[in-house]
Amino acid sequence: MQSRLEEEDAKASLMSRIQRLTKIILASSKNVIPGYPTEAPNHQRSHSFVEEDKLDAFRDALIEQFVNDPDGSKSQIENKEREIQEKKEANESNEKAFELEIKSTDRRVLQDQLNDKCSENKELQEKLKQLEQQLAASSNCTSLSSEQYASGADANELKKKIQSQEIENDKL
Repeated sequence: MQSRLEEEDAKASLMSRIQRLTKIILASSKNVIPGYPTEAPNHQRSHSFVEEDKLDAFRDALIEQFVNDPDGSKSQIENKEREIQEKKEANESNEKAFELEIKSTDRRVLQDQLNDKCSENKELQEKLKQLEQQLAASSNCTSLSSEQYASGADANELKKKIQSQEIENDKL
């Protein structure tokens, strides 16, 4: 009596696994239908219907095989489950590799932008030094001409630009 209950439990377990595998196979076959272009939805529907009949036949065959040889069916189901799991893991691995590639590209772009900003800052600092030197040389005179006053205003403007560029670089 106990062995019969165990056998019934095993059958029920295998049946649920067969149904789950059938659903997974059906879902994956709907995603990729070889030999038919995606612009022909009527062909896809008829092909999907044919695929469903094939999967139903496959499930029925598995059930019949299980009844005749429960141990062989169990190993076949386990092999299919392992195969599906391996494919899933491969897909996940490919997705992660793609995400890493995108992040790496983003980092390179940001690094290039940062390098450009640093170069721009150096140029502005050099120009500021030149203007400060001109201002210092011209301040030795007692009166400032309008050109010298403009040079001082330019220097203040450049200082502000450098400060804003440094803040922007810190953000990057």
